[in-house]
Amino acid sequence: MIQLPKCCPCIPLWLGCLINALVLFAVDLLENPLPYDVHCCDSLKAILFVLDRVCNIVHIMGCCSLFVASFVGQSVLVKVFLGTSIVHFVMHPVHLVAKIDVPAIIWEDVVLSVLAAVYGIYIWIVALSFYRQCKQDIFFENETRFSRYTVSQIF
Repeated sequence: MIQLPKCCPCIPLWLGCLINALVLFAVDLLENPLPYDVHCCDSLKAILFVLDRVCNIVHIMGCCSLFVASFVGQSVLVKVFLGTSIVHFVMHPVHLVAKIDVPAIIWEDVVLSVLAAVYGIYIWIVALSFYRQCKQDIFFENETRFSRYTVSQIF
């Protein structure tokens, strides 16, 4: 399995997870809301819209857990994000099917979904590497994740 030592050459894993959690949180919040003219259970399209929104809400909770985990270093919180991001990744095709009858934006959605899938896979690998790092870190009593570092060592 892939184990990254850093998010990128100049950013440690915990900071990369923090930045990615904020980016994913913002992207999920900027998602288009459920149209007001669609009732929630009248058609397959409406059900798919509702499933997509529920998946986004669950993914937002996973992003919040990754945000907190980047500060406290708890592997359980990273595991929550890994699980919700798998569900979110599986729901990408459902998101496209829900918007399939709108031909003007379908190609834009396809391109954005492919880019989001590639970015999501990279974030998942970074979070998995951070999860493994958190499992290996052993903190002593009254020690936090940042008490071992000086400012120059973090950046």
